[in-house]
Amino acid sequence: KEAYALDMKDFEGLKDKILPFVKPREFLKNKEDELYLYSDFVGNLVKVYVINLEDSIRFINKDLCADWGKTKSQIDKIAVSNLENMPEKELIIYGAQAKANNKTVYCTITGKEFLASLLLCPKKLLNVAAKYGGLNEDKIIVAVPSREEMALYPATFELGQIKEMTKESYNKAIYQVTDALFEIDNKGNLKEKKEAKK
Repeated sequence: KEAYALDMKDFEGLKDKILPFVKPREFLKNKEDELYLYSDFVGNLVKVYVINLEDSIRFINKDLCADWGKTKSQIDKIAVSNLENMPEKELIIYGAQAKANNKTVYCTITGKEFLASLLLCPKKLLNVAAKYGGLNEDKIIVAVPSREEMALYPATFELGQIKEMTKESYNKAIYQVTDALFEIDNKGNLKEKKEAKK
């Protein structure tokens, strides 16, 4: 069997494998900023860009982006589009519903390494909330404590309780993402959910 050598300069051969990884900003500490191509996202999160290979991922740095003759904005567009088009089975392993009085209270999603990146596809997340949680709300609250775990709540759910459960999951997570919460409205707009000022 011939050894497969990856030509990192072959943009056309790699562009369908480019994906965004949502990471906490702390991920960039202890690393040179020049090392990774990244963009600010929301709250304390950033997007880093990777080439998703069958058995590993390779981070895209600014030099590679320059070798390709592409801008960060072009790479971002390609990466998010690839994520939007990624089959659900490559993102989600299963969903579980927490019910009370025969009504879904919230749902948890267990997934693969790019699950947290679904924050970049809010409309797709609304579909996931409806499919796995029966949540057809005007607004949903999303928690992403780890790379492979997500919880979706109706906006009417008690915020303090969500924060507590999220903090607990975040503290136990091996691949932490954030203990912040996010809100998605029925038009697919995403923003960080903060408690109302008293």
